[in-house]
Amino acid sequence: MKQNKWKLYLYALIVSIGMILPIKTQAAAIDQKGSITIFYHGTVKGGLQINLANAKFIVYRVGDYQNGKWILNETFRDCPVLFESDSSTVQIENAKKLLQFAIEKNVPGIVQETDSLGKTIFHELEQGVYLVAQKEILLYEDGHFKTLPFVASIPMESDGELIFHILAEPKTEWRPGSIDSDNNNEGSETSSETGGEEASDPNTSSGIDDGGNKNNAQTGDDIKIITYVVILVLSSGILILLLIKSSKNKKKKG
Repeated sequence: MKQNKWKLYLYALIVSIGMILPIKTQAAAIDQKGSITIFYHGTVKGGLQINLANAKFIVYRVGDYQNGKWILNETFRDCPVLFESDSSTVQIENAKKLLQFAIEKNVPGIVQETDSLGKTIFHELEQGVYLVAQKEILLYEDGHFKTLPFVASIPMESDGELIFHILAEPKTEWRPGSIDSDNNNEGSETSSETGGEEASDPNTSSGIDDGGNKNNAQTGDDIKIITYVVILVLSSGILILLLIKSSKNKKKKG
């Protein structure tokens, strides 16, 4: 009799643990922050690829994940872009529109410079959609480098897994002159200089978003923790009632 009673208690404990673990996992995923790492390199005359140091990049948080989809946040809600399209052309145009909007509205962003390896990391980013752009042209010899803005989400989904640490390798070619003639970064009138080093081959990640090839990543299931909590409480309560009832029935029979 005691052996059966302990078996029931053990079963209840296993079920409870099995239900608590998904709650902790989901809570960790919801609270987890991410990062965007940029490796910036370009091609100069003769086809040599160099790391681009002292390049200023700016990051804006432009969207949030709500009701199973990405939407623009309050700051950018009036910007005429949509996240649904998988077209790289549309995504690039979206990034340009968002950048133009940010410049016109004086939206503050996070600014960082690349190091001697052409690398900079934006740490501790909340989950959301981010616009990444080169803040100003990068002067090099008698020309300059400039790359297109792009949009990245934290997290991104790749092969069924959520990627919180995004690696981007925006590439650009050297262009003559010190003026941003193609106007990729509308409103920017500043510039910086670089002393290029021959590019290394940094490791890449499945979470790359290069501004044209892999955008509009979605997060996983939009499950609320409260649902798990309610199920756990109800299930635990039912198990306890069953154990009490079983114990009383056995006492009566005894």
